Amino acid sequence: MDSTKPIKLNLAEKFADKEYFDAFFSERASDDIASKIKELRELQELSQIKFAELCEMKQSAVSRIESAEYSGWNFKTLLRVASALDARLAITLIPRAEVIAEYQRKELEDTHMKVVELPTGVAMPSTSSNFVTLPSDEATFHAVEIGTK
Repeated sequence: MDSTKPIKLNLAEKFADKEYFDAFFSERASDDIASKIKELRELQELSQIKFAELCEMKQSAVSRIESAEYSGWNFKTLLRVASALDARLAITLIPRAEVIAEYQRKELEDTHMKVVELPTGVAMPSTSSNFVTLPSDEATFHAVEIGTK
C-alpha cells in the first residue's frame, strides 16, 4: 500500500481571502495563457519567427507572451494571437464563491476517496463494504475505496 501522504494546501479556505484569491488566479491566468499559446504554436509546428510573422509582431514579443512571467498582453494582442493560431479566444469569469465551492469539493474527494485501477479479471472481495465498483471500459474496471488516503 502506498504510504505517501498528499500535501493539504487548503486552497478553498485560503480563497476566502480576496487578496490571496486575486494573486493566485492572476498568476494562474498568466501561466495558462502562456502555456496554451506555446502549446498551440508547437502543435502547428510553427517556429517563434514564423508565428511572429503571422501575428505581425517581432519574435521577441512572441518569446515574451509565451513566458509565464509576462502579463502585459491586451485583448487586441490575444485576438491576433488566436487568429494566427486559427483558434477561438475564450475568456471565462467565474464567481469566487463558485471557485471556492469547486475547490472544497475537490479537497473533500481527495480526502475521502482513493481510486484504484485494476486489470480485467482481478476481482475485489465481495464481502468488503469499503469498495464500490464503478462502470468502466472493457480493459479495466475501477474500484473506489472509501476512507482517507
